[in-house]
Amino acid sequence: MKRLLAMTMIMLMFMLTFGGMAYGSYYPWGRGQANVNTATQEELAWFLGRGSVDNAEQVAENIITYRESSGPLTSTDELLNVEGIDEDTYDLVRLWLKTSGPTDHDPEKTVRPHTDPFFGFGIENYRD
Repeated sequence: MKRLLAMTMIMLMFMLTFGGMAYGSYYPWGRGQANVNTATQEELAWFLGRGSVDNAEQVAENIITYRESSGPLTSTDELLNVEGIDEDTYDLVRLWLKTSGPTDHDPEKTVRPHTDPFFGFGIENYRD
């Protein structure tokens, strides 16, 4: 019984430690994100369009206006203060945007978040 419990604990620790590696490579949203503090209007509009924002050009312009008047954003949650971005819009685009690092704008390699084939939920509904 002790041996079974020990093996179960070891297996659980292994899965918790290394299981995320495969999970992280499965979802490619990290390959292509716009830094809202440094991206151009065209780059922001492209990523907003990938997130299915209807008026991506106008929202991109609003983000630039907001960052010029308020300074650099420290969290993507601050985008909720930008005109044209409500909670629904934010949920559509938050995986495409970041506040640090370079903008990774490679239209050939950037793919849209998709539904998980194992669990059946859309990654756009994932909450961190």
